[in-house]
Amino acid sequence: MKNKIFYSTILSIFFIAFYIQNRYAIFSIDDWTYAFIVNENAFNYQSVADDDVLRKPINSFKDAIKSQSIDYFKTNGRFIIHTTVQYICGTKTMSQFVFLNSIVFGIFTILIILLSKEDKNIINLLLILSSIWLLIPHKGMTFMGNVTCSIDYLWSCVGTLIFIYIIENIISKNHINNKLLLPLSGYAIIAGSLQESFSIGISGTFILLVILNKKNINKKILFIFLCYLIGNAICMFTPANFRRFDDIGGLGFHPHSILGILSSPLSYLFILSIIFIYKKKVLTEIFKENFIILCPIIINTLFALFIAYNGRHQLTAINVFILIFILRIWIKFSTKTINKKITILFVCISIISYYPILYYRKSYYDSYMMIIKRANTNNNNGIVSGKEFEENTIRIKNNRILECNYIATFTFQNWDFFERSLSIYLTKGKNNRYIEDITIKD
Repeated sequence: MKNKIFYSTILSIFFIAFYIQNRYAIFSIDDWTYAFIVNENAFNYQSVADDDVLRKPINSFKDAIKSQSIDYFKTNGRFIIHTTVQYICGTKTMSQFVFLNSIVFGIFTILIILLSKEDKNIINLLLILSSIWLLIPHKGMTFMGNVTCSIDYLWSCVGTLIFIYIIENIISKNHINNKLLLPLSGYAIIAGSLQESFSIGISGTFILLVILNKKNINKKILFIFLCYLIGNAICMFTPANFRRFDDIGGLGFHPHSILGILSSPLSYLFILSIIFIYKKKVLTEIFKENFIILCPIIINTLFALFIAYNGRHQLTAINVFILIFILRIWIKFSTKTINKKITILFVCISIISYYPILYYRKSYYDSYMMIIKRANTNNNNGIVSGKEFEENTIRIKNNRILECNYIATFTFQNWDFFERSLSIYLTKGKNNRYIEDITIKD
C-alpha cells in the first residue's frame, strides 16, 4: 500500500512539474491563423493573412468543421486533429489549453509506462520519467509548444499509443471479443487518420504483419488493420498532400533528415541497444517480441530519408517508439545495481536542469507578452519593439540543449507574415496591418 502511494505521488509531482513548465507555452504562428476560417477561394489556411481574403473568427466546433472541410483539400489531410486545433485556437484561452495539454501529457506518460512493461517498481518509474524529460527531443515544440504543434504531435501520439497498446494485447491473445470489434474498428479509422508521421510507419507494419503471417492471422484482427489503413488513406491521399509533397522536396534523398535523426540522443541509444541484443544473441527473438514498435521506427526513418522531410518535429513518432523499445530492453536486461545508478544519474540531471529551463521558458514568454502589450497600446503607428524577444530568440538558439529540446523559438525578422498573422489575431480578423513592423530597436 505504501509503495502504491509513493508511486502515485511521484507521478503526480511529475505531472505538476510538466504543467508548471507548460504554463509558459506561447500562442503563436499557426495558432494565429487557425483561429479563423478563410473563404473557399483562398490558397490555404495561411491565406488568412492576405490583403484581399475574406476571414471569419472560429466561434464554435461547427465553424472548425466547416473550415477543415475546406482546408482538407488545401493544406493537408489531418481533418480530426486540425478541427480540434481550430476549435481550441478560436474558442479557448491559452491557459485553458495548457490545462488540457497537461492532462494529455499525463495520459502520454501513463501509456509510456504501460508500453515499457514496467512492473510498478519505483526505480523503473523514476528511470522512465527522467528519460521522458531528458531524452525525447523537441518537446518545447511538440509537447509544450503552441496549440497547433502540441495537438499535432502530443495529442496524435497519445491517440496512436492507445491504439498500439490495444493492438499488442489483441495480437498476443490472437482474439477479439465480438462486442469490441465495431468500436475498435471505428477507433482504428480515427487513429489512422490523425497524423501521417505516425500512421505511415504503423500502416507499413500492419502490411508486413499480414504478409508474414497470412496463414495464421485472425480475420477480425485483419479487419482492424484494414480500418487503420483506411484511416491512413483518408489522411494521406488528399490533393493537398500532393501539392505539399512538392513543396518539401518530394522523392529523393533528404540529407537534412540525417541531421534531424542524429540530433536525438535516442538514436545513439537505439544503436547501442541493437548492438547489445545482437551480442546477447537474442536479436531475432527481441525483434519478434517488439515488431509493432520496431517496424514503424524503420519505415518512418526510410520515409524521412527518401520520400519527404519537413523538419525535426516530423521525427517525433520515431523518437517515442525508440524510447519505448529502449525502456523495454533496459528493464528486461539491466541488473538492479546498474539500473539504480543510471536512474540516480538521470533523476539528478532532471532536477538540476528543471529550474534553468523554467527560467528561460518564462523569460521567453514574458518577452513575447511584452510585444502583445505594446501592440495593444498601438501608440507607435504600427511599429512595435520586439528587442527583448529577439534577443531571447538568439540566446536560446545559441544554446543547443534548450533550442533542440525545451523551447520552440521563432523570429519576426526578415518576413512580414508573422506580423500580419498576429495583427489579424489581435484585431479579431479586421486588420492584417495593425502591426506594420516588429523591430529590434527600443
